[in-house]
Amino acid sequence: HVISRCIEKRLLLKKSIVKKIFLVIVKKAQERYDFELNYYCIMDNHFHMIIRIVYNGDSLDKIMQYIKSNFARMYNKYTCRTGPFWNERYKTKIIEKYSNPEKYLLNTLLYLTINPVKANNVTSPFYYKYSSFLYYINNKVKLIVKITLHPFFLKLGKSIKECTNCFIDLFNYYKEKYIAHNWKLIYDFNYRN
Repeated sequence: HVISRCIEKRLLLKKSIVKKIFLVIVKKAQERYDFELNYYCIMDNHFHMIIRIVYNGDSLDKIMQYIKSNFARMYNKYTCRTGPFWNERYKTKIIEKYSNPEKYLLNTLLYLTINPVKANNVTSPFYYKYSSFLYYINNKVKLIVKITLHPFFLKLGKSIKECTNCFIDLFNYYKEKYIAHNWKLIYDFNYRN
């Protein structure tokens, strides 16, 4: 799970065109480097991506340096500005290192799904264009980037449809718990294997 913020937490990613440019840069990274993009959510002042490094693939450092430096260059050119775009290098949370990585991944997916709603960007994640949530609900949805469904997601059922239905059930449960806890991140649901 990769996270990076704009400098001074400014809303530099707010415009739709800027988010689209970011996704185009990610797509170029996918063409250049060997990795799996499992999920993304681009907010107005930061982004989240769930990336899996494949065996003998490129390092996360290389991938992120390409994405962040090329995007910053494009953004500065587009807006006629100079200076740094990003607040920090980037932060990572390695999902597989948690005691229950499957549960951690699903909680992260659910949190990222509700994030645009929490930020008052949309009333439902079904309306948010800058997240791969809709691909997890319907993998026929066309996105700028290629999404690979995470193997832990695929354990939710025997078919993609079962996985999707389970994920929707989890989302509905999570949404109610999340709202009831005043938008605080929770890690208390149990999912079926």
